[in-house]
Amino acid sequence: MNLHDLQARATERLDAERAAKIESITALAGAAEKVESSRAELAEAERQHTAAYSKALRLGWTDADLKDFGITQPGKKPTGRPRGPKKATQKPTEEQSQESSQQPA
Repeated sequence: MNLHDLQARATERLDAERAAKIESITALAGAAEKVESSRAELAEAERQHTAAYSKALRLGWTDADLKDFGITQPGKKPTGRPRGPKKATQKPTEEQSQESSQQPA
């Protein structure tokens, strides 16, 4: 194999890798843009939902009526037991152990 063939193969491989990298960053940017756009659409939909729900209440519908229709209250959290913060178990430090053993019972 001659030097020119090796250079051509190396260039080909590097060009393919470069193209794959560019393609991946293009796909990533497109996905990130879609996420941001979807977030903006969701925020607008939630604003409209809140306004429409409030209007229905002002016009005399009750929360129970709307719930019977299958309409959820805006911003309502999912039902179920809320997850609280995990409690960390702390081991007493050597200093704390000494203090507790020196105190009279």
